[in-house]
Amino acid sequence: MSKHTDKKILDLLKQRVLDRDKELEQLEYHKATKEALVEMTALSKTEVDALYNQVKTEVLVEQRKKRTRIIWISVVAAVIVLIAVPKIIKNSTPPEEFAENFDDNSNSWSFSNKTGTGYYLQNGQFVMDVSKETTKIDYIDHAIQLPEKYTITIDASKLSGLVESFGIYIGANSNNFGYFFIRSTGTARCGFSIKSEWQDNPDWFESEAVLKGENVVNRIQVTVSGNSFEFFVNGKSLGKGEMYGLKPTQYSIAVGGIQKIAFDNLKIINDADKSVVYENDFSKPDAPWIEKANLIKYAEFKDGNYVMTVNEDDYCYWASTWIPAEFEKTDEYEIILKAKVINREGVGYYGIMFLTNDNNYITLEVKDERQARVRVVQDGEYQYNGTYSAELSSAPEELELKIEKSKEGTKYFFNGTLVDKIKKEHWFYWEDIDKIALRVCNHSTVAFESLTIRELK
Repeated sequence: MSKHTDKKILDLLKQRVLDRDKELEQLEYHKATKEALVEMTALSKTEVDALYNQVKTEVLVEQRKKRTRIIWISVVAAVIVLIAVPKIIKNSTPPEEFAENFDDNSNSWSFSNKTGTGYYLQNGQFVMDVSKETTKIDYIDHAIQLPEKYTITIDASKLSGLVESFGIYIGANSNNFGYFFIRSTGTARCGFSIKSEWQDNPDWFESEAVLKGENVVNRIQVTVSGNSFEFFVNGKSLGKGEMYGLKPTQYSIAVGGIQKIAFDNLKIINDADKSVVYENDFSKPDAPWIEKANLIKYAEFKDGNYVMTVNEDDYCYWASTWIPAEFEKTDEYEIILKAKVINREGVGYYGIMFLTNDNNYITLEVKDERQARVRVVQDGEYQYNGTYSAELSSAPEELELKIEKSKEGTKYFFNGTLVDKIKKEHWFYWEDIDKIALRVCNHSTVAFESLTIRELK
């Protein structure tokens, strides 16, 4: 984005924060950055980030509309030139074409914020991949009988994402716990909540013991003796004190914000006799991790494909990108998507979507690789459920989904067969649709091979 766009987004963000939090009226917010606004307002970072993303989307959509008008003005000017100087240009300009081969993320595919957290075992580590903006802290509990004196250690490495917290919880339930967190900026903090009341919740502090950056391993350790604790990182004590009567019956590994953290070498030692209470090096699935590792919602660019994996009953996820400006509001173009189903357990659904937001979209949905239908969702409710096409006798090796958009409406095809057609007047908020998305539901892994948008011939 340009500096002008950044400034416009920030100015609008300031106003939104001001509207949401009247306390800012007493502050000199005119020089604030987004990060400063977080410090100045009673709103949480998540709330400010959500406002920022909303404002950013509005500004970018407005700019795309302007860019579309500019494109059409340029086209008109080009036509005038062609008429005036026919001998100079003998061949007409070929139709614009958008071709996505999924070699990388140069077209900024964004996995749906409904995605939540992906848990998976990779390279002998347990990875928590958090991609839901509304999530404050994602964690995995493990109920276990803990002795009077014990030490918990775990290795944690940030692989990617925002600067947010990760580490260990110990506690009895969501209202009674202690947390021991670090961040990739070389900072740490720990605190306790008893009966939902903070007994100790200090600010982040810097420590040379916490290694900075990504792909570096920090060993987090908590030693408990009765009502006392001591917090270590990489063998250096960062704090100690009382536990306010907390008697933990479980511990958790936790990740805050949008980031990917790899955990390894988990161990709990009984300090009285040095016996091992529990250990896991994640070289193979082991309860309770096997259950969590199967809750996969994950996407990656692999071997020239965009591979999306979902393993959750009756739920759908998608990755979206902007419709190119030269096609976004035009009346005549077609979209062709090619994909292969890598794995499916039970009934699977996959497809392509026209998207305004997570609650307003149209999707061409394939069921079990053999039949397809069109569905329309408005304000989170299905407004239209089309009839499934005739079921193919066998599943094709490659799926091809095609959408033809014209002035009259849209036609939908599955492997060359017409599935449905919808008149334009039946489309809701057509002028607000500016994204296209890839969709996978239930227990399936799908490799999306190519996506082409081109002028309808």
